[in-house]
Amino acid sequence: MAMANVSKLQAMRNYFNSGATLSYDFRRSQLMAFQQSVKKYEKRISEALYSDLKKSPEEAYFTETGLVLKEIRFALNHLKEWMSPKKVSTDLLNLPSRSKIYADPLGVVLIIAPWNYPFQL
Repeated sequence: MAMANVSKLQAMRNYFNSGATLSYDFRRSQLMAFQQSVKKYEKRISEALYSDLKKSPEEAYFTETGLVLKEIRFALNHLKEWMSPKKVSTDLLNLPSRSKIYADPLGVVLIIAPWNYPFQL
């Protein structure tokens, strides 16, 4: 079982190292797919939140799924800006060059979330 997980992790690293995840189009498509998944399963998420926490559908939307959808929209609206290099001042040692900061992902990320906590976390 552990070897299967290692090969999956290596496959993810290989995919990341291929550069496929760096483009604006890829990142936008991933956010759009996430948005569609939340919308598609919103009723089931709401039912689970009622079952676990007795949240009404309205409360589930306003405190959980609605917040996630709002954050996805925010990310979609700011993605190009976040991906753009930021001009910064250059120190004297490196003049007359120009300096920029690139916000590039550094590798595969594992997200660990509690299994018994509300959806938006």
